[in-house]
Amino acid sequence: MTRIACLAILLGAVLCRPVDAAAADLRVVVEGLRNDKGHVNFGLYDDADKFPGRAGVIQSGRAKIEGGRALFIFRDLKPGRYAVSLFHDENDDGQFNRSLIGLPLEGYGFSNNPRVVLSAPSFDACAITVGDAGAETTIKIAY
Repeated sequence: MTRIACLAILLGAVLCRPVDAAAADLRVVVEGLRNDKGHVNFGLYDDADKFPGRAGVIQSGRAKIEGGRALFIFRDLKPGRYAVSLFHDENDDGQFNRSLIGLPLEGYGFSNNPRVVLSAPSFDACAITVGDAGAETTIKIAY
């Protein structure tokens, strides 16, 4: 009888636990890639103070390129504001390559396609709201 009582208590605890808000996905489509070499590397941020530095990345990933396009899905996100940065890692070395004076040698992009002049855009310029149903954004890569 004690086994049945313990099982009932355990089952009740599992079934009565609070349910968290549903996790959503953010689909990111990248267009305008100049070739299908390498991969596109993605970073997702939720903190304006850490955007777009490496320390601020909360999820990352990479996607194959087919026909000048790439798709990556950030999964299981809580509703909120997020920003995406990415680069076309043409030589697949895992680095965002720059010239000796700091100019990009590989394509890059940010959510909302803000104009980039001399420095990275702000988190607010790149912020996307992800709701319970998720979200999708298209980023046009810049070279």
